[in-house]
Amino acid sequence: MTGYSDAKSSNFISIGEVSWDESDSASNLETLNNYGVPSCECRRKSKALVHISKTSKNPYRTFYECSYYKVGKTHCKYFKWVDEHIDERLVELEEGKQNLEMDTKVIKVMMKDMQVKMKEIMGWKKKMKVMIEFVFVIVIIAMVSRK
Repeated sequence: MTGYSDAKSSNFISIGEVSWDESDSASNLETLNNYGVPSCECRRKSKALVHISKTSKNPYRTFYECSYYKVGKTHCKYFKWVDEHIDERLVELEEGKQNLEMDTKVIKVMMKDMQVKMKEIMGWKKKMKVMIEFVFVIVIIAMVSRK
């Protein structure tokens, strides 16, 4: 959470001032929001905006900031460097990947167990079919021999 006080100075420019295509801003925002852009901490829970630092300490370093900061509304003072956010997201994604890999291994073991049980059931089914056929033949023989 370093550097928020710098964000108020004129040493920062917004992405909009640098390269934002106004004609396509809605779809750009939607695309960014789908890839993990954080929400600021306002009661409104809006997506944070990306800005670029112009300071000598952090030249051209991108950061997220409350979307209500530059419009003069009450805001939450949310600030996070984009690279730090990406690092956190990568850790989350790696943990999610590891969980999925573990789930996949568990499912494979369960499938093998089910296949073994299915073979066992099919074996019993064949045995039952043979026994039923045998009993049926015995009943037929008994009925024929009674006559």
